[in-house]
Amino acid sequence: MLQLLKSYWIYIFSFIFIAINSILIANEFYYLAVLPFILAIIFMAFFNLDKLMWFIVLTTPLSLNIEELEIGGIGMYLPTEPLMFGVMLLFFLKLIYEKNYDAAIIKHPVTIAILFNLSWIFISSLTSEMPIISIKFLLARLWFVVCFYFIGIQLFKIKNNYKIFFWAYVIPLSFVIIYAVIRLAGYNFEEKPAHWVMQPFFKDHTSYGAILAMYFPLLFLFTGKSYPTYQKVFSILLIGIFTVGLILSYTRAALVSVLAAFIMFLIYKYKIKFSLLITIMVTSGIILLLSWNTIIMNLERNNQDSSDKLAEHVESISNVSTDASNLERLNRWNS
Repeated sequence: MLQLLKSYWIYIFSFIFIAINSILIANEFYYLAVLPFILAIIFMAFFNLDKLMWFIVLTTPLSLNIEELEIGGIGMYLPTEPLMFGVMLLFFLKLIYEKNYDAAIIKHPVTIAILFNLSWIFISSLTSEMPIISIKFLLARLWFVVCFYFIGIQLFKIKNNYKIFFWAYVIPLSFVIIYAVIRLAGYNFEEKPAHWVMQPFFKDHTSYGAILAMYFPLLFLFTGKSYPTYQKVFSILLIGIFTVGLILSYTRAALVSVLAAFIMFLIYKYKIKFSLLITIMVTSGIILLLSWNTIIMNLERNNQDSSDKLAEHVESISNVSTDASNLERLNRWNS
């Protein structure tokens, strides 16, 4: 009887919610419809924190900056950062209540370096000319560190969670790539619009290209023999999408990074000995020093700026005389 009453209450509350929400929608008030999602998130926070973390990862590529939406001067991404703030509060409450965390992690040099960094940010915030902004910066750093370091370490103790994290991020990221490519197609795949077509999901093509370059090599891992056919086919499809995204991001550093990653893969794949690598590096260094003046002269002759054409765009990587982006990097390194 008690179980029957409980099920009746569920039906009653559901009916009341649907009725009230229908009336509000008819009067152009839509915010109550968000309530079930908020309740689901609260439930996950208390009873399935790992699932809430996967939800945060899933929504990260699709999150939107409040500043870009022009609904306030707060540089915060929705819905990820408010969720991360909530997860951080829960983590601290649990820490106070249980007074227990893995001692090996706390004593690790990386943890000590992170805690020192956070402590120094806090001390410098007290003497800041704009303490509110400094405290906000500290809070933002805290919720990232808590979610993706202290909680992340606990999650990744389970080996399979690496795959969950990867797919939770890559799948929505592939939709962002498709969105950016479709928008760029409207501008005839020109180089200039490629700097901003990924907005509002990414600020510019450099951060967008960097993320693509980070995840692109890992997709090849899931085309191995040990994975089922459907996963191989899906991975190959995503490799195609990411390849198009990388090329059309017009981010030269990302293309060079992928090439470097491929060279590292060959080194690991064929187990090239460290002594041979050192020999190659030393020999290359000597040849570079002996040919330095000739190399510089050839580089200075290259006046090819970044272009819509892939071959010309790649050629512009070595332009150190007229390309604005390359000159900016050289000036920064020189400084």
